Amino acid sequence: MDAWLNEAKEMDGIYYVRVWLNEGKLDLGEDIMYVLIGGDIRPHVVDALQFLVEKIKTECVIEIEQGEMAYEKI
Repeated sequence: MDAWLNEAKEMDGIYYVRVWLNEGKLDLGEDIMYVLIGGDIRPHVVDALQFLVEKIKTECVIEIEQGEMAYEKI
């Protein structure tokens, strides 16, 4: 994940990137992650946010639905 954070930080106009991931079995409605992006203008921030969230959701999170949702960080 550090490589993705560095890649996001190197995007145009991005000055700050921070990610918190929740792990283990989560209750319905609990947040999977928090992503904080600081940048110069909204389009740059939105691009970095979309890039980072997509990477994390497709490559870090396993979603299992069994009446309740469970998430595991790999």
